Amino acid sequence: MPLVTYPSPVVPGPPPLTIEMPDTWEQVWAPETLFAIREPERTDGSFLTNIVARHYHRGGDFGPEKAVADLKADAEAKGGELGQTFETEIDGTTFFGAATSIVDENAGTIVQVHLFAAQPQGSVLAVIQLTGSCAGARAGTEVDLIRSIMKTLRINP
Repeated sequence: MPLVTYPSPVVPGPPPLTIEMPDTWEQVWAPETLFAIREPERTDGSFLTNIVARHYHRGGDFGPEKAVADLKADAEAKGGELGQTFETEIDGTTFFGAATSIVDENAGTIVQVHLFAAQPQGSVLAVIQLTGSCAGARAGTEVDLIRSIMKTLRINP
């Protein structure tokens, strides 16, 4: 009988990733992520600025248009909106990006920066998605911090 393995050419696994985080931040476990990093607990209990990385597979029709449509629908369902879209290069990989805002009853408006890179693997596209989130009065400065941290991502280091 043939042996099926994971990862395989049909169902490839995620690539190794590295990212540089600020000295005061910590890595934490978060469901369905490759990694999650965040600022340390705050005494005021406010929303913690964070970045998570996910890996998933999509069919060959997945691309920026589909990612934008999904982000827009999610943001609008949460009382927010889709903001600016852009492209950026990180370590030789082109990422499609978009900013969104969502409304949380506890944190208020949460601003998110999303980056997507897709690469063919067998008959599917392997997608790396980075999402950085921040909220409240600090969001204006924290978005720049999130973007600078995301720029340190390395795939297959």
